[in-house]
Amino acid sequence: MQFLDNNDKQAFQPKAEMACTPADFASAGTAEIDAAYAADANRAFAALKYAASLVTGTLLLDLTGSDRTVQDRALTEKARDALEEAQASIAGLKPVSDNALHHRHHLRRAWSFLNEAVRLGECKSDLVRGEDSEAVFKTVQAGWDELKKLDALIAGFHTVDLGQGCCAYHAQRIAQLRQ
Repeated sequence: MQFLDNNDKQAFQPKAEMACTPADFASAGTAEIDAAYAADANRAFAALKYAASLVTGTLLLDLTGSDRTVQDRALTEKARDALEEAQASIAGLKPVSDNALHHRHHLRRAWSFLNEAVRLGECKSDLVRGEDSEAVFKTVQAGWDELKKLDALIAGFHTVDLGQGCCAYHAQRIAQLRQ
């Protein structure tokens, strides 16, 4: 099987959870099946992007030195809600094609990374200057990287390149703060 990204081929099991028989798959056609999957997967994708933006907002609150009280709790709770919505959507997906199976694999990985970032945000008071700050940034970045891979598998799952925006600037500033 040919993958578009070279990531975690050992962890991915093609056709492990086929919702249709091979005859059903052949008669329906890949494009129609992937389109139906994509419509369902888009809910999970949108929820994961929203959760990532909320976690990033929490990091920005820390970076600016804002008090982590009501604002932070609201962001963290909304991120947790978005992750629960994404998890429910992912659980309901019924991929048929290998591309859709691989796509769901990356949705699950993105959820896992972002869930860990939210967990760290719930139990830490200063994510930027704390001992685990590097772990938080790497976890959020890993989750976002998983989301970026999705459009290569099935069209319509677009993300913004954070390396070109304010996040890249903030990462440099955080490195300077640590020195």
